[in-house]
Amino acid sequence: MSCKEDTSNPVTPTPEEPVIKVISPTSTTEIIDSVMVEVEATDNKGVTKVEFYVDNVILKTWTVPPYEYLWKLTNQEDSSKHSIYFKAYDADGNITTTEILFAIVRRMKTPNELNVIKINETEVWLKWKGNRNIAEKYEFEAKANEGIYEVIGETGAENDSVRILWQHLYDTKYSFRMRAKKGNYYSNYSNVVSNIYLLPKDFTLTKPINGSSITGRPIVFEWNQSMGAVNYALQIAKSSNFDTIYYQKSGLTATSDTVETLKGNTKYYWKVQGYNRVNGETTSDIWEVNIEAYACNGVVEYEGKIYGMVKIGEQCWIKENLNVGTRINGAANPSNNGTVEKYCYNDNEANCNTYGGLYTWNEAMGYSTTAGVRGICPEGWHIPTNAEFQTLASSVSNNSNALKAVGQGTGSGAGTNTSGFSALLAGYRYYGGYFVSLSDFAYFWSSTEYSSPYARFIGLDYNGANITFNYYYKEFGFSVRCVED
Repeated sequence: MSCKEDTSNPVTPTPEEPVIKVISPTSTTEIIDSVMVEVEATDNKGVTKVEFYVDNVILKTWTVPPYEYLWKLTNQEDSSKHSIYFKAYDADGNITTTEILFAIVRRMKTPNELNVIKINETEVWLKWKGNRNIAEKYEFEAKANEGIYEVIGETGAENDSVRILWQHLYDTKYSFRMRAKKGNYYSNYSNVVSNIYLLPKDFTLTKPINGSSITGRPIVFEWNQSMGAVNYALQIAKSSNFDTIYYQKSGLTATSDTVETLKGNTKYYWKVQGYNRVNGETTSDIWEVNIEAYACNGVVEYEGKIYGMVKIGEQCWIKENLNVGTRINGAANPSNNGTVEKYCYNDNEANCNTYGGLYTWNEAMGYSTTAGVRGICPEGWHIPTNAEFQTLASSVSNNSNALKAVGQGTGSGAGTNTSGFSALLAGYRYYGGYFVSLSDFAYFWSSTEYSSPYARFIGLDYNGANITFNYYYKEFGFSVRCVED
């Protein structure tokens, strides 16, 4: 028995493509400054080279392992997005290309406008404008005179101020700075602060006396000057926790403020905050003041005109039709352009002087749809709601003659004006652009919307004593009265 040589054709191995695996970065990686790029590549006949592509351009080529590269993105813009992939080659010319990954550049933004306020001899208050971005924390450093900066504290990146214990020595210059951080990455340093501002000194309120009762308007609120304060803010609320601010005015450089809008028969709470030049604040005690019911007499000066007021039942009304704004022709439509626009009957300004202006509902409301809104009324007054007009009607036993001025109307509709409301039959502007019913009807807008195209009003006519409650298109031009808040 002998062995014969195998003369059959040898089997040629099937060529294999290189195998390549991306270790880092992973899909949609966010990169702050740099990232270690790492891949593994193998092939049965050996890998001849590996290429690293960024935005379809070769950035790095390896011919031998390890296939690692520190990819720096310090010159790339924040939020820029870059495609990356790899190619591996073997001796047979086979090529394997990885899937495309994406890297997003994130820049650690620098906090700015750092200010340091001295609270007392052992504590400082740091305030800044933060650009949180990807930061996790803010780190603070300080130095004395020309010494070396040392870390004195840190806080979460969600904050824009922090108090830090810090012992001050006299005749020593301190400098402060801060930076954002995430892990081992840092932003640039903020501005350096060497001036430490003191919080404004405590101060006291002086007027109105705490717990006092006040009648009449306007009401002047006064307080003592606070050393270190460059301006003040007055806040007035109906509850001592100030959850809803009724009145607020900031940027006051004087130590007083005059307020005209407080309602009668109401208790208010007030306080003042004093601010230094970097908005560090000191807050006064909280005082209370009782505003007694107003007498509803005298006049209201508004937009260069003087209006009388009258009390009817428990309501205080302006007893003339409002006449404010710039006249436009009846064929024109007003717009929300920041200017109050009115109609005058027959496009005659003299009729506005006599009967008041005629206004579309939107113009009267100041382009709000909220019932009881101030609209075009003076401060402290508002466009009456439909319910407030119903209260008015009840106060005069639903007799329109009691609301009409003497000389307005005829027969059973002759005005007696026993209420002092002094209504004039001013007619109205029809939504088509022309004027009708002067001396026949008076229509007053309420601030109550009926539906999108309509709003409620009350009407008085020349030959009857009824008070009409109805609704019309908002484009009609009606008279406007104001009732006190």
